[in-house]
Amino acid sequence: MVRLILHYSNSFNCDYQATFLHADIQSWQSSLTYDAIIAFDSLFHLRMTSQVPVLTKLCKWLNPGGVLLFTHGKKTGEITGKMFGILFSYSSLDQSDYQNLLHSQGLLLLRVEAPYQHPSTESRDLLMVARK
Repeated sequence: MVRLILHYSNSFNCDYQATFLHADIQSWQSSLTYDAIIAFDSLFHLRMTSQVPVLTKLCKWLNPGGVLLFTHGKKTGEITGKMFGILFSYSSLDQSDYQNLLHSQGLLLLRVEAPYQHPSTESRDLLMVARK
């Protein structure tokens, strides 16, 4: 997936600068802050015990006015499922827990869609966009 993002980002003729990072978000630390953080189809693969620490970390890494976009489940729980023949784990907090956590970190919710539908990505349980 990272290779695809890099391939397509280099093929656009845009005036913006973006840095793509590939790391384990549970252990990776950054001394930088960011104008935008996108976590699409990723956070729900973390263990339940990592949900709050990782989302808190992402909130702290935002610059003032920075935007966080992420997809997630909307009910507390853990499940497993197969995708492309590979067993995956999924975990989620309740939608209200995500909203409360974002608020406690000084973020303002800009958009909440449950379910989120888009022709390019199909259906997701929950999409949240918040600004610091």
